[in-house]
Amino acid sequence: MRIRSSFVATVLALAALAATSAVPVQAAVPTSASVEGLLLSAGGGPAADGNYSMTFAIYAAETGGNAVWTEAGVAVAAKGGQFNTQIGAKTPLSAAVVNLQTAWLGVQVGTDPELPRKPLSANLFALRAAVAEGLECSGCLKAGVLDASVLQPYAKTTDLSAYAKSADLGAYAKSSDLGAYAKTADLGAYAKSTDLGAYAKSTDLANYVQASALAKVAGTGDYADLKNAPSLAKVATTGDYADLKNAPAIPQTNKLCGTGLFLKGYNADGSINCAPIVAGDLPLDGIKSVTNGLLTDQFVDLQNGTPDVQIKDGLGAGVTDVLSFPDIGQAQKIWINMSIQNSDLSGVRVELYGPSIVNPYILYDGGKTGTTLTAAFNDSTAIVSGNINGDWLGKNIKGQWSVTVKDLKAGGGSGGFDGKFNWSIAIQTLSNKKLQLKGDLIVDGNIVMSASNALAQRVQGRSTKLSGYADYADSWRTMPGLVVPFTATGGPVQIATSWPMYAGSHHSCRALVDGLPGGLYAGFETTYKWADGLSYTWQPGSGIWRMWDATHVLKGIAPGNHVASFECLNDSTQGSPQIGRGGSVNIATVIPYDDPANAEVKVYSASALPSQTIGSTNVFATISGLSVPFVSQGGPVRVTLAIPSSGGSHSSCRPLIDGAPAGAGDIDDTSYTWQEGLNYVAGWWNMWTRTRVYKPVAAGNHTLTVQCLTDSAPTSIGNSRMGAQAIVTSYLPNTDPNSVTKVYWGSEKKSYTISSGSSWTALSSSGSGTGINIKFTATGGPVEIGASIPLNGGSHTTCRAIIDGKAAQSGEPDSTSDYWQEGLVYTAGSWQMWNRSRVYTTLAKGEHTLWYECHGDSGGVSAGHSNMVSHVYAIAY
Repeated sequence: MRIRSSFVATVLALAALAATSAVPVQAAVPTSASVEGLLLSAGGGPAADGNYSMTFAIYAAETGGNAVWTEAGVAVAAKGGQFNTQIGAKTPLSAAVVNLQTAWLGVQVGTDPELPRKPLSANLFALRAAVAEGLECSGCLKAGVLDASVLQPYAKTTDLSAYAKSADLGAYAKSSDLGAYAKTADLGAYAKSTDLGAYAKSTDLANYVQASALAKVAGTGDYADLKNAPSLAKVATTGDYADLKNAPAIPQTNKLCGTGLFLKGYNADGSINCAPIVAGDLPLDGIKSVTNGLLTDQFVDLQNGTPDVQIKDGLGAGVTDVLSFPDIGQAQKIWINMSIQNSDLSGVRVELYGPSIVNPYILYDGGKTGTTLTAAFNDSTAIVSGNINGDWLGKNIKGQWSVTVKDLKAGGGSGGFDGKFNWSIAIQTLSNKKLQLKGDLIVDGNIVMSASNALAQRVQGRSTKLSGYADYADSWRTMPGLVVPFTATGGPVQIATSWPMYAGSHHSCRALVDGLPGGLYAGFETTYKWADGLSYTWQPGSGIWRMWDATHVLKGIAPGNHVASFECLNDSTQGSPQIGRGGSVNIATVIPYDDPANAEVKVYSASALPSQTIGSTNVFATISGLSVPFVSQGGPVRVTLAIPSSGGSHSSCRPLIDGAPAGAGDIDDTSYTWQEGLNYVAGWWNMWTRTRVYKPVAAGNHTLTVQCLTDSAPTSIGNSRMGAQAIVTSYLPNTDPNSVTKVYWGSEKKSYTISSGSSWTALSSSGSGTGINIKFTATGGPVEIGASIPLNGGSHTTCRAIIDGKAAQSGEPDSTSDYWQEGLVYTAGSWQMWNRSRVYTTLAKGEHTLWYECHGDSGGVSAGHSNMVSHVYAIAY
């Protein structure tokens, strides 16, 4: 469509009319204009009658540029092709439009292209009056820029005569009219000097301010010229104390008390009391007192025992649970929280043992009826016998505490048990280990941390004695007494456990973290019951004892507080299978390490499901998946292996560092097949577990791999669902001043004959501090003691650590009268590895000596071998 040629002329006429129409004063100036036009069809005839959507735009140029004003979607009615519409009705014509020097109108019908622009004459711009009318400020337009003829109707002098002629203002501003207000004569009554005489006559002020009436003191400031001055003592004029009359005696405490003494008060006779300040004179929480409660070194700490410990029904020996209390300061108050459920409380006895305490404290010894007892012994509930406060208040209660609950009346329970108990120790301390800040800490300078062994604070060693705990075929059983709370850092967590186990058929144990199998964090397939490996504990006709020793490194445990617990499994009930033994100690150790990149002790590991068969005899085969890249710090490295194997006859494994046997720099005879010892695995499964410290490895990057062999092929190494693990721990040299974890070790190749079934045989070389007899220095923190010794012959064999000539440290849950306190293995006619480590928490700070003793229940036992390496170690945290 197009617009006829008369379009523009019509627009101009309408625009002029709009601008020049008579408009009353102050009326709004139109901001719209009328547009007429003709719409033609493509054939040249008038467009069909109807409504059309049009867009109007005004430009500053005939072509190009952007529109200054646009109004879109204007509904226009056309009849016979003609239309008449109002632009500016929806979008008013703005000042920017009417201020254009030239203007062009563009019209677009529907979505058709815009028609050629048509010019608008200057008459349209009478709309500028809207801009001028909108000005409401004086001085916006200067008279000089206005045409006088234009202003004449508004500013003629004659028109202003009624307002500005001086004659017309006479009524307001004539000077004669102001006479009543400002005439001098009228003020005479107020301002005549004669009228002020009564107020300001000099004679009336004579008694007040005449200079002649003032004494000299008003001019000199001296007291001497005062008239009738009082009699003053010399101190009022000299400022000296010596001329005071009746002056009090003021002591010079620096002379009367002397060096190192303080003024504590005045005696009744007025003399002073001087004495040194001692701790007893200070409040128990003096820091809190002097800091207005912002700092305190007084705390209440709580250590929990194992939850829900089962009580043996009618067992006089009772069931014992052990917890380890850390070093947190001097005890001010101690109490023991107990919760007991039993069918008959009148037959229950509760005993408490503390570190180095020979005779137990009796917390409860019958006396109550019912089935539930909840008490805070030594606090709200008195104990039966013993003096906990007398023994411990003012002392450090660090060490292992144990509670024994005895059910002395049989028949109240089922399944051999009668109820359960929970317990904890609470202590209020004045700590020298920690300080609490209540509020914000604002530090202007740097915060400098002293060099302390944070790792030692995280090492958790838990020991307990589980008396012949029966397990059930193919059913996981939670092991009571070994629940270990720990705090993960986000780095690797090492969990180790050691149990004696007997009879049945095959046994296995596994660690749980917060109730979930630890294999989730080690890459094992946790639905398989033997995922962590297994040991055969039966031989034709009878059960045999084995030790379950397993160490795993778990990764991916979130930082924060967690709990480790343990489950064990047996696949047969033959021979009355057992886990644990009445006089044997079960062990669990949890060590949360820092990330190796930032840790002093660096831990690396590899987990694998090797499913590998060794088909050649007496040939070492590399085990797939057990390759561990690690960084040595120039000090010793510790290697721990846990590999299941079966079949063949004897099996052994060894670590290699950068492709060479790890013992090449030690005393090992690397040409000897069994340098690391061996296990007898003919026809059953057994775990190859060995932990050993190797001499310093050069600082830098290295790789550990693992090889195994058999003397009778084939031998299976795991299977597709059974895990194996290799762990490397790298330490700083003991001589490094930054090393707070110290590692000591000794090795020898020697065979000791154990011929008697009633005595212990010491394994030690002749010289102190050599071979398998070593010295180590404890730092006051936990110490890990371990050994790996090959054993053969006799019937059952065991070994134990001797520290400073004693078989067990006070406060540890050992039974030194029992040969099998550390467990036992069946060695009749076959080689087995004695591999066990324990964390001791009660070793005093200072130097100690370590060696091992072994024992057999029949003659002919050999401990060690002339070409096999027996090894002991101590790691002080």
